[in-house]
Amino acid sequence: MKVILDANIYISYLLSRDQQRTIANVVETCFGQEIDLKVPQELFADLRDGVEESKYLKKHISPAELETLITVLTTSGEVLPPSESASISRDKDDDYLIVQGVLHNVDYIVTGDEDLLTLGHVEGVTMITPAQFLQRIKNKNVQTKEKS
Repeated sequence: MKVILDANIYISYLLSRDQQRTIANVVETCFGQEIDLKVPQELFADLRDGVEESKYLKKHISPAELETLITVLTTSGEVLPPSESASISRDKDDDYLIVQGVLHNVDYIVTGDEDLLTLGHVEGVTMITPAQFLQRIKNKNVQTKEKS
C-alpha cells in the first residue's frame, strides 16, 4: 500500500504524540515495513514553513524535533523529487500532494485538510482522514488473517 501523509499529520504527531493516539498510530504504522511511504520533497519545506510561520507551532515544536522527524522521513520513506505544479484543489499549496500521488500511483493521501478531503478521489488516489486510514489497515489485516 502506497501512502503520502500530509504535513498536518506530521505536525499533529509532533504536537501530541502521547495525547492523540490516532495520529501517532498512523505515523508509526507508515514507518513500518507494510506501508510504502512516499515523501514528496516539497513536504520538507511545507513542514519547516508551517512551524516557522506559526508562533504557536514555533513555541511547541523545537527545531531539533522537526529536523529529527525530517531525518526519519528520509530513511523510512521514499523521497520523491519535486513535481510540476497543477491547479487541482481549492488550496494551491496542497496540489503537490495530489500531483505526487497520481505520478507515483499512491493509494491514499492521509490528511485532516478539508480542501483535500472534499475531493475524495483524484485519478485513483483516495484522500482519507487518519481514522479512516487506520480502519482500512485494520480491515486489511483482518482479511489477510481470514485468508490464512
